[in-house]
Amino acid sequence: MAFLALQDSLTSLETALERLTGDSAAAGLFRLGQLKGRALSFMEPRGPGRQYALAHPNEYRGNEVAGNFTYTGAQWHALLTRFPDSPFADDAAWALANLGQGGECEHSLACFLDVGIMPYARFLESFPTSTYADSAAAKANERLKTVLAALDPDSLRQWSFDLEPTLVDSVLARYEAVVPTLTMPYRGAGLRLTAQFRSRLAELQGKAGPPCRRYSLLSATAPARTLRVIRRTRRTRSKRSS
Repeated sequence: MAFLALQDSLTSLETALERLTGDSAAAGLFRLGQLKGRALSFMEPRGPGRQYALAHPNEYRGNEVAGNFTYTGAQWHALLTRFPDSPFADDAAWALANLGQGGECEHSLACFLDVGIMPYARFLESFPTSTYADSAAAKANERLKTVLAALDPDSLRQWSFDLEPTLVDSVLARYEAVVPTLTMPYRGAGLRLTAQFRSRLAELQGKAGPPCRRYSLLSATAPARTLRVIRRTRRTRSKRSS
């Protein structure tokens, strides 16, 4: 019954949006995105909302690792496209930055870094003066700190990963570009952490040498839980093997 009530709310709001314009439409899209996200709780294995998810492939994506679904943020993307100057634009962008995804990074350091900081780097690029900016900077720095800790010599055990220096550099450079715009103390922490990360990466590249760039991490699960890592799904693996 709870999902049926939620589904009725979704349908009513979608109908109302057909006649709304301007900030009212933006507000409606933001609220609709929130409701679409709330519906995920009914889309677990054998949940009553799974058929709804399958019927809306642009809004929900199957997560093979967990056997559930993730919300694509379709309504928030639509808000940013249609109403980029709306008062709700940074709310939508912030929601997207914190949107849970699915899959796993497996052995990719670039993936861990990308998943950890890029949603917040993109937010800061677009909304540097938002009321969410400090929170975005704090989260990006914390995620960067977590990945950096996994590269500590005492942590290099048991779990292999690919350094992928070119990809890592591109992700790190994107965040480095926004760090100078941050307020203190986030700017100082960002400058320090990015410098430390580059230094540590250079050390690992020197030890690995050109033929081999694989190392071990003490725990794959610790950074995975913290960063909610997502990129390399089984579909990616199957593509590589084909």
